[in-house]
Amino acid sequence: MLVLDNNFEHDDDKIHDADGWMFYQYEISVFPINETDLEYQRKLSKSVLEVFVNNGFLAEIICDDDFYNELIS
Repeated sequence: MLVLDNNFEHDDDKIHDADGWMFYQYEISVFPINETDLEYQRKLSKSVLEVFVNNGFLAEIICDDDFYNELIS
């Protein structure tokens, strides 16, 4: 399930800073609705990210350290 929310902290002047993701216009949260393994969640996260980046949006995967560290390796 994808949930799209307005980010009430949105600030165009801060989106390119080190923590710029906190100021993007929208927050998109992804939640599994069925039992799924971590590898599938990683693949899905990368696919969703690619859709946004390939269409000119600033986007990042924000997640727990263990999920993220293995994702970028």
